[in-house]
Amino acid sequence: MTEAISAEIKKKQDKLWTRDFIIMCCMNLFLFAGFYVMMPIFPLFIKSLGGNDAIAGFAAGSFSIATLLMRPFVGWILDHKGRKKIIFFGMAFLILIPFAYSVTALIALAIFLRILHGVGWALTNTSTNTAAYDFIPVSRFGEGVGIFQVTTTVALAIAPVVGLWLISQYGYPTTFAIAGFVAMICCVFLLLPHYKKVENSGANIHLSRKNLFATLISKESLPAAIVVMFVLFPYGATNTFVTIYAMASNMNNPGSFFIVMAVFSGMIRVVSGKWVDQHGEGASVILSTTFFAVSIFLLVYMNSHFIYLLAAAFFGSAFGLIVPALLSMAVRNVPPSRRGAATSTYYCAFDIGLGSGSAVAGLIANHFGYHAMFLSMLVPCVICLLVYWLWASKTPSAYKVYQKNQQLNS
Repeated sequence: MTEAISAEIKKKQDKLWTRDFIIMCCMNLFLFAGFYVMMPIFPLFIKSLGGNDAIAGFAAGSFSIATLLMRPFVGWILDHKGRKKIIFFGMAFLILIPFAYSVTALIALAIFLRILHGVGWALTNTSTNTAAYDFIPVSRFGEGVGIFQVTTTVALAIAPVVGLWLISQYGYPTTFAIAGFVAMICCVFLLLPHYKKVENSGANIHLSRKNLFATLISKESLPAAIVVMFVLFPYGATNTFVTIYAMASNMNNPGSFFIVMAVFSGMIRVVSGKWVDQHGEGASVILSTTFFAVSIFLLVYMNSHFIYLLAAAFFGSAFGLIVPALLSMAVRNVPPSRRGAATSTYYCAFDIGLGSGSAVAGLIANHFGYHAMFLSMLVPCVICLLVYWLWASKTPSAYKVYQKNQQLNS
């Protein structure tokens, strides 16, 4: 009888599809829909105000810089002040700023607003991810992360196309207003979950020069963060330049790369999440870097649209494999009271890899051409493997070490 009760309790503890988790997934879909609607049209908006390509690039980059600088502080606030207030404070930025864009006629003001938008995104994105992870049982964390991230992939497949269509049909003010209304829908979803109270939330810990790094950065999450930083190099490079490269190679419908990528990434994430829960992240890291390498070779030597789409399938599969694996690794060994720091540490490395990959790839492409640029992205793939197997796989956050420590403690 006691065993039956214990089994029932464990079943409830391991339940993934709870009301709160489903609500957070719906919220994330709308959150990223608003984000991806804005992503391709903002540089065009700056050019419509009279800016050149360099200014448009700087304006777009200012968003990422603001997000990166804010994330560590957001993680600390989440761990010491709770989740809900921070989410809604960030959502205020995401609602108001798109409406402000629609009445902006000055480039300098548009860039300033974009920086504030990046601050709001850091607040909202970091806190909603952290809150969602609170609802995922540890035993099914990889699966839960995979499913949660599928909503991001769905938004990526649809929203950029919708954004470009909206500005062609209705112009920038209407498109920005729609992005603001989408953020309002997010707020409705965010009112519904029963947010978990974090143990030690609100603790009286002050930031100082001496403890800044140790407080803002989760050392338990650093192995996964450093691995993801290297694997994001080829992802950032390909995302930035594949459309231009395809157009230069006379490929029809170059945007089809992102649709195929999103479909395969979404399908793989659910399956790979379950695999990570049962077998760990090691196989996912190997397969992911291998798939990135295959995709790179296919792009370099493509001679048909089919090969172009096949490269997209491998590229999406690689990204779908690596995200649940390394997110699980970053968070599994961290108590709830440090989950904000763990999430921000992971996504800081994510942002650095994404931005650095784009920047380095641009320099290489400018001097040596696109073939050399894509082939150069094999180097971070190799570094990623070496970092994981020589160091990260031996740390407490690695699946096998974590499982062994759990067995010893029990």
